[in-house]
Amino acid sequence: MNHAGFVEIESDTGRVTWWRVYVSVKKHIARFGKANAIAMPRTWDKLRDPQQRSLDRLAWWAESYGEMLHARRPDLVVIEDYAFGSEGNKGYPTGEMGGAARLACREYRALQRWHDPGTLKMFVAHNGAAKMPEYIAAAKARWPGALRRQDGDAVDVNGDADSRGALVVACQADGDLMIALGLAHLGCFELMLREGRVTLGGQHPKIIQAFNRCTKARPISLLGRDWIRSREATDGSED
Repeated sequence: MNHAGFVEIESDTGRVTWWRVYVSVKKHIARFGKANAIAMPRTWDKLRDPQQRSLDRLAWWAESYGEMLHARRPDLVVIEDYAFGSEGNKGYPTGEMGGAARLACREYRALQRWHDPGTLKMFVAHNGAAKMPEYIAAAKARWPGALRRQDGDAVDVNGDADSRGALVVACQADGDLMIALGLAHLGCFELMLREGRVTLGGQHPKIIQAFNRCTKARPISLLGRDWIRSREATDGSED
């Protein structure tokens, strides 16, 4: 995986306090700003053995997760869960990266919540089957100017689509950032729900559905589940 986005918000205000995007093409750094955009190292591209490349890249990501967690010290980390039916071998690196992120959060002892893409799209775009350009447009409309560069200017997040409605490759980082922003707000909204600061009454029907729905893969509704917590591997007790 050569691109990813991370967004931190305050639970009390919903204000973005930090964000970072990893890009595979250096020309995109100027648009996001050097303080927030990092070009993925390409040292492993020179390796002929694809398995060695995969391991080196995974190790780099695992170290990066740990550094971010210790620097930002989050109370809750919200992660996009896996989309079942990934094409070809794409699911394997996604699973490795997701596993490394989950274990890093466990080691740091942060609360976790994993959201499948459908739930996230219901919350942000009010359409669980929204294509990425539609999702990005909805996120921009709900939280305009939320992501700003160090110079104070808002990041111009693009959502260009190809003929099939899929996000064009050049804008993958834009999708990463908008997914991270949506996940952060979804986690914040759940926090406020559990604390009684907001209710589902009056919310869009798709938001209500996102919190109440049950599926074969997830038989317990979102509000029926506790946070994912770090537990002792030996006896299953909570830390």
